[in-house]
Amino acid sequence: MDIVDLTESPALSPQYKGKRRQQTEGSSPQPKKRRTKKDQTEGAGGSKAIKPPKTKPEKRTDAAGRTVRFASAASQKVQERIARAMPGSGHRLFLIDRKLVAPVGSDGGPIEEFNVLGATANVYKVTISRHPSCSCPDHAKGNVCKHLLFVMLRVIRLAETDSLVWQRALLTSEAEQVLGGERSTRMDEAVMAAESVREQYQRMTGKTEAGAAADAAGAKARRAIEGDCPICFEDLQAEGNGAQEPLVFCKECGNNVHKQCFERWTNSKKAAGVPITCVLCRAPWEVPADPGDGDKSSYVNLASHSEAHRGASASLEDLYGDRAVWIQANQGLMGRRAAANLWAASQGRM
Repeated sequence: MDIVDLTESPALSPQYKGKRRQQTEGSSPQPKKRRTKKDQTEGAGGSKAIKPPKTKPEKRTDAAGRTVRFASAASQKVQERIARAMPGSGHRLFLIDRKLVAPVGSDGGPIEEFNVLGATANVYKVTISRHPSCSCPDHAKGNVCKHLLFVMLRVIRLAETDSLVWQRALLTSEAEQVLGGERSTRMDEAVMAAESVREQYQRMTGKTEAGAAADAAGAKARRAIEGDCPICFEDLQAEGNGAQEPLVFCKECGNNVHKQCFERWTNSKKAAGVPITCVLCRAPWEVPADPGDGDKSSYVNLASHSEAHRGASASLEDLYGDRAVWIQANQGLMGRRAAANLWAASQGRM
């Protein structure tokens, strides 16, 4: 019987058998290289495609660089301040002037400043930008104050339901919408202070030549520096002649008073929310301070020049009702426990 060797197939050609012999001797086949997108791009055009750099979305941050969340709805505190900013609330707010600092399209966004006559006839500076702010004490405590809301709602004329009204920080595009007039609605003609009030503000802040002339005329009315201070009853000594501290005088009656004593008198008036007056003649005291100088402890007061504020009560109780006790507590005029007791009594809980 003939023996057939089945290890080799006669159908295989010598060339194919040679390839199989190479594989069996340890030479593994090379995998086919896959073309990448980079190879396809370079092969098609002959040059490498350059992708545009990715732009990071702008973050909503405050002036200190901290991230601020978007508030889709107004909080209870903001709603209360919106009510105070609107007409008929008893909080007499008026616009004195406005100044464009940086137009729309500027690096960092647009900026505009507004000088607002407050309920007590103090003048506050409101700044609308990516970081809305006000020079008033309420905003210094971290609140969205009524002066800022007054500008947003009645000067710029945003709708009360517009969520940009109460944001603590704006994106550049949002600030451009607000100051560019894209979201403005009706015109409120009653926002401007009387022309005489605006002119007096210009004089008191030294922005006109008339202001310097008025100060020079007032200096002639100053009385001789003699006698005692009407507040501390210590002897008044002429400045430059061994005086312990500088003096100020009333431009209405001309009487002198220690500057430090009058500052304490001024702080007590501000804490009570009433206009600053002369200790002796009770005439309204003009405070020649620029609200934009960064010193938030003193403001220009125009109570004696504003018909809208003349004779109107500016006490905390009349302006804020039963919430006045909490304002007085925050100002250090009473303890928080006493304020809580008064609050509970006003709510009928005692």
